[in-house]
Amino acid sequence: MKKYLGLFAFLILLISPFTSAAQTIINKYAAVISVQSCNSLFVDTASDFNIGDTVLMIQMKGAVIDSSNTASFGNVLNYHGAGNYEYNVVKAKSGNNLTLFYDIQREYNIPEGRVQLVRVPSYQNYAVNQTLTCMPWNGNKGGVFAVHVTGTFTMNQDIDVSGKGFRGASGNPSTIVGPPSICTNPRYYMGANFDSTSRKGEGITEVSMDRAFGRGKLGNGGGGGNTCNAGGGGGGNGNTGGIGGSEYMGCNNNPANNNTGGLGGLQLAYTSSNNKIFMGGGGGAGQANNLNNTAGGKGGGICIITAGSIAGNTREIRANGEDAPLCTNNGSFGSCHDGMGGGGAGGAILINTNTVSSITHISLTGGKGANESGNAGYFEVGPGGGGAGGVLWTKPATTPSNLVVNNSGGLNGRVLYNNSAWGAQPGQDGLSLNNLTFNFPTDTFSTDTITANFSDSAISCYTYQFTDKSTSLSPTGLSWQWLFPGNNISTQRNPSFTFPDYGTYTVTLVVASTSGCTTSDTVIKTISIPYQHFAYAGEDTITCPGGTITLQAAGGTGYSWLPATGLSSPHTAATEARVMQTTTFIVTVTNNQGCVDKDSVTIVTVPGQSVSATADGDVINCDHKTVMLSASDAISYRWSPGIYCDDSTSATPRVRPNVTTVFSVTAVSAVGCISQDTITVQVFSERSEIFVPNAFSPNDDGLNDDIGPFVLCGFTLEQFSIFNRWGQQVFQAQGPYAKWDGRYNGKNAELGTYYYYIRGKDDNGDRISFKGNFILIR
Repeated sequence: MKKYLGLFAFLILLISPFTSAAQTIINKYAAVISVQSCNSLFVDTASDFNIGDTVLMIQMKGAVIDSSNTASFGNVLNYHGAGNYEYNVVKAKSGNNLTLFYDIQREYNIPEGRVQLVRVPSYQNYAVNQTLTCMPWNGNKGGVFAVHVTGTFTMNQDIDVSGKGFRGASGNPSTIVGPPSICTNPRYYMGANFDSTSRKGEGITEVSMDRAFGRGKLGNGGGGGNTCNAGGGGGGNGNTGGIGGSEYMGCNNNPANNNTGGLGGLQLAYTSSNNKIFMGGGGGAGQANNLNNTAGGKGGGICIITAGSIAGNTREIRANGEDAPLCTNNGSFGSCHDGMGGGGAGGAILINTNTVSSITHISLTGGKGANESGNAGYFEVGPGGGGAGGVLWTKPATTPSNLVVNNSGGLNGRVLYNNSAWGAQPGQDGLSLNNLTFNFPTDTFSTDTITANFSDSAISCYTYQFTDKSTSLSPTGLSWQWLFPGNNISTQRNPSFTFPDYGTYTVTLVVASTSGCTTSDTVIKTISIPYQHFAYAGEDTITCPGGTITLQAAGGTGYSWLPATGLSSPHTAATEARVMQTTTFIVTVTNNQGCVDKDSVTIVTVPGQSVSATADGDVINCDHKTVMLSASDAISYRWSPGIYCDDSTSATPRVRPNVTTVFSVTAVSAVGCISQDTITVQVFSERSEIFVPNAFSPNDDGLNDDIGPFVLCGFTLEQFSIFNRWGQQVFQAQGPYAKWDGRYNGKNAELGTYYYYIRGKDDNGDRISFKGNFILIR
């Protein structure tokens, strides 16, 4: 895939400041397998990536090389996308598909270029409190450390990606053990024939297996040593790796005429115009015929630090090439008497800041070629070549003075028993570059940066108006997709939506460009529909059973009362209710927005006590004296006729009628219950009067069971006698409480008419008498 794209964009994900890293490796990695659409990539695993993550897209390989069997083998003819990199942001994720927010700007060769995505953590400030590193390069991903810090990047520990870059060649011993049968193989590429050659170190290109062996370099990967027992070449990067030592002395006793040692890896092209970065090349393997491990060293990885400032605190950032593995002589025949591997090249360190506030050590050294440590007296064979130094690239025009840089090339190996290099050479020192910039080509690309946003406002009870507030460089070429509760979707720019009820809901808006590769942004907001309590049914109250009370609702324009029984008008705000027992009334209120709410009121019925009217002493008014009437068990009273009362609203008025009068009292209880009672005040105008009822009924029912005179106004009773119709005296007594119970000689007297005789003195002492009759009934 090839794209020429422009405007670079970087999303800073501000995270609360951290004081320490949670783990040694802070990046995550995914190999890009294929391109699904404009900005949609299919990766080997997306499990460590999430929407909003900042990612570094970088191509590790893909260069085209000279493949002739000459010294030019491995020279780069076209870098294509190798070394290209850029930042982007994950916009969407589905399975192992990751869609990027910004259009991809640079050329990437997928899958042959081994493109990967590296998740880049972004912080406000960051302190390195334990050594940080990266995932080792495994042929598809890894080898890169990257971090973005808006503020200060404080180093309390080191960062080390040494040996995390391109892999050194594996050592594969010949099937021929002992003295060589083949000498002086000058070929630059071969197939996998370990009797004649060894493998090349890994670099920025890939070749088929029939060209993966031989002394020619593989881009910046060191060449493999050829027969017999020549050393492997060192890896290259910021400069050229060293050539591996010459072959077995028995084949060629002049190491200056070295035409079998592996060639050193290439110096790669670092310029501001191409803005490419690479891992250090792996060292080539030495040729072996004594079953020794003669592998090459691994190259250094890539470290990218973007920060407002760096406080190095004398700590170190390392991307060194790995020394080729040592061979330990066990004293046996042929032990360590083989061509040795070349060292790995230093990697690349990018310091994207203008301020380095304290000493920070930078180490990009090449790895050392392995020594030939065979027994003394054996003929010399080839040690490994040294790896080249790496590349430091800084943002200012000159390297900051607080950066202490070591990008020396790696030493070549030596024949230990005589300290001879035997034709092996060291790697060359690396580079220090300035004016680092992350601006990529803009000749054919422009992108629309969209920021999605919206506002909301209530237009009715549960209906809201949503207004697009998104910003865009091209506001006319946009589309909108709203996701409302219940999977309701709208593509209008400013839709309205009615929510099912009050509560909390999530509304999502996706705004996208409708031209070219789609650029979009998503905003998710929480919408709270408040519970609107506007119905009012009035306050609970108390009344008497059967009483009538006014119910008064408020808060809306429509009303409906339940239960409707006993209501004068159940569909109005005010209604009269006749309540026989305690009842809760519920009113449903509708307001002018169509919102519906309910409230209730409880009317409690409390039966009241009946009022009772009494008078003090006799209910007689002699000589127009006053009598005090009395009523109770109420909170208000009204006596009638009030003309004879000193206070007709008192519970205890004094009355003075001039004729016999029936007084009535109307009382209201605390809960509004009304009751009445009456009492008669008799008025006599004559002096010394006596009153005898005209009948009585002695049947033991508690009513009128006896009969006697009522003495009025000061009369003294001396005799009260009763006679039957035959003239027989059936009862006689004296005193004011004389009463006959209707019995004669211990038996009930006959029914009929009886006659009484009363004698006594009036209040002046004069003797007076009265006669009369009454009827005995049962």
